[in-house]
Amino acid sequence: MKFLCDRRLLLFTFIAFLVVCNIALAEPAIDAEYEKELLVESGWIKYITVSVKNVGEGILNNVMISFENGHPDWFEVVTNKTNIIEDYSKNFTVKLNIPGEVEVGEYSFTLVLISSEIVETKPLLLLVFSSKSEMLLHQLTELQKKISELKNDVNIADSEGKDVDDIRVSLEGAEIIIGTSEKYVTNELFNDAVDKIKNVEYLITEAEYELSIAEEGVGGATEEQEVDWSLVIIIAIATVVIFISFKNKKLRGKRIGRVLKRPDFRIKEIIKKRLGKDSIDKQIVDLNESQQLLDEEYKQKILSKQSYDELTSLNQKKILELQQKKKK
Repeated sequence: MKFLCDRRLLLFTFIAFLVVCNIALAEPAIDAEYEKELLVESGWIKYITVSVKNVGEGILNNVMISFENGHPDWFEVVTNKTNIIEDYSKNFTVKLNIPGEVEVGEYSFTLVLISSEIVETKPLLLLVFSSKSEMLLHQLTELQKKISELKNDVNIADSEGKDVDDIRVSLEGAEIIIGTSEKYVTNELFNDAVDKIKNVEYLITEAEYELSIAEEGVGGATEEQEVDWSLVIIIAIATVVIFISFKNKKLRGKRIGRVLKRPDFRIKEIIKKRLGKDSIDKQIVDLNESQQLLDEEYKQKILSKQSYDELTSLNQKKILELQQKKKK
């Protein structure tokens, strides 16, 4: 009986030892998702979210966040400390209050992730602007820089034989929307400008993803002029719609991104990515489809008669050229 008790004691001791070792070997780790560059106007209040995640082993106890350097008093964390188990996140809400007398410029801060087990620091940049216009124009400038970088990447991918026609169309559309957004800012239509900025951000994200999965095309374009001509139609139609939406009060609040992508105005489908690579019959079918879309837009009074006549003339001219080419 005594031997049995000793064996149980040894087994219990061994299990306890393993538990202690496991706890000792567990490596705590903490990370966060947040806007690393914050834009805000002086004299305004902004709420931000910091998502803290337990990316290590074991529980993180008494997790909280704080801000250091510069003016930590600008930040007020309104979420209480909490415990976070493995692979789970907790959102912390932060109230950012920028005094009106603050000078315009960049301010560097340190985001501190704190728990009973570990402390981690992350960089944070705060950009303070004097007005809404200044802030939005800064955003548009940065988006244009991203588009320019993406265009360079697209050219490299194209030289490697990858099919990037659709990506180019998306980037051309994004640049058109940026131009419209600048007009909205100039006319102090800030809500409309913000909507367009979101559309541009979406198109950039979409382009980045499409570029990351771009595959090699099936042969190059047989007629470079045909591809250029297709882009002219796309840009022309997009420009007309955006111009009308800016001038017409009834359409002013309409999101251009929605116009570009809705079923009855499928610009990216007007001239498909295989134009110049497909058979003549396929190109004619695509152009006829584009004409049907133009007809629908004209009936809905989105296109003016002058614009409709010009685009229709271009379409019919190209169809005629293809039909003559087919007879040869």
